[in-house]
Amino acid sequence: MVTRRIAAPDRRAKRTRVKVERSLLELLAERGYERTSVRDVAARAAVGKSTFYEHFRDKDAVLKSRLARLARVLGRATVNAEIAFPFLEPLLEHVSAHRPLASRLGKSSTGVLVLTRFARVVRSCVRAELARLYPRARAQNLDFATEHVTGGLTALLEAQGSQPRPPKPAEAALDFRRLVLPGLDASLGARQSPR
Repeated sequence: MVTRRIAAPDRRAKRTRVKVERSLLELLAERGYERTSVRDVAARAAVGKSTFYEHFRDKDAVLKSRLARLARVLGRATVNAEIAFPFLEPLLEHVSAHRPLASRLGKSSTGVLVLTRFARVVRSCVRAELARLYPRARAQNLDFATEHVTGGLTALLEAQGSQPRPPKPAEAALDFRRLVLPGLDASLGARQSPR
């Protein structure tokens, strides 16, 4: 007897989840978070509400899933990286790909909550990277440096999202490293080779 591996439902489920996530991002850029409903997201994704609820509890769960997906992408960029802050380029590319969304979110109180969650993902990546680069630094110093680097990176991301012609992600990442690393070295001590 030959057993067949049935992988289609898993792939279909993943495609559906990604489609719903993308639909949410599109609607957030158009309407904002508070004016986007589950019905709107399901309609944009071309799925029924029951299908939506098979995958997500509510639109907040869609947002959390999308941010978790982004965190995984940024985390993968760090594995075996030979440069400091290897997640910068994928992060800057993500912001460039969602420029209308970034400008829309800053204009409402609920949008600020979405940006706050996004900032948590960024902060987590920064903290992990600082621990990787400066393994002998004290936790308190790493926490302090994390807040400063995250603040600088958030400002860079806002500029990338609002400038009419922002620098390419690779250029912006290189400039960010040039500005930040000397200060980190002075504050946290000798940097370990990224690899």
